[in-house]
This record gives sequence, structure tokens and C-alpha cells, in this order.
Amino acid sequence: MVSICTTHVYLELGIINFVLVKESGLILLQTIPNDINIDLLRKELLEEFPDVVNIHDLHVWQFTPDKVFATSHIVFTNPKVRSEFNYEVYSPDQPKWKILET
Repeated sequence: MVSICTTHVYLELGIINFVLVKESGLILLQTIPNDINIDLLRKELLEEFPDVVNIHDLHVWQFTPDKVFATSHIVFTNPKVRSEFNYEVYSPDQPKWKILET
């Protein structure tokens, strides 16, 4: 009976550790979060903001499980729109894109 309980505990710890190590490894590799599609993100941003002419070199990566960062080159028709764009996209109240910083 003791060996069965011990084996069960080892298996549970092994599974938990595997998940944690996998998640940590993906963060260290700065992978794109599974729930973000880069092409769809680019398309949505262009549709949402008509003053954005072009978005290129868009890179999105996961810093921690709940923090996502992005960098890109964005061409605006009017430079004054940039601050509005930054507020809308990177606002903590904006759960649509889940991007925190640039």
C-alpha cells in the first residue's frame, strides 16, 4: 500500500513539474502566446485604427504567463494619432489584445 501511494505522489509531482518546466522554457525562449495570432492581430489593428497605414516587423512575445509585450514599426497618416493609438492598444483597461507594453 505504501509503495502505491509513493508511486502516485511521484507521478503527480512529475506531472506538475513537467508543466512548470515547459511553461518556464517557453517564457525563456520568448515564444508567442498560444492565444495570439500575429496575422489576425495586425489585421484587427489596421481595421480598428483607420489612421494606421502600415504595421510591419510586428513581434509579440510572452514575458511572464500574464504579461505580453510587442514591438513593431507603425506608419500613421497623422503623427498626432500615435498617442491615441498607444492608449487604446496598451491600456490596462484594454483586454482585447492583451498587450501590456511596447
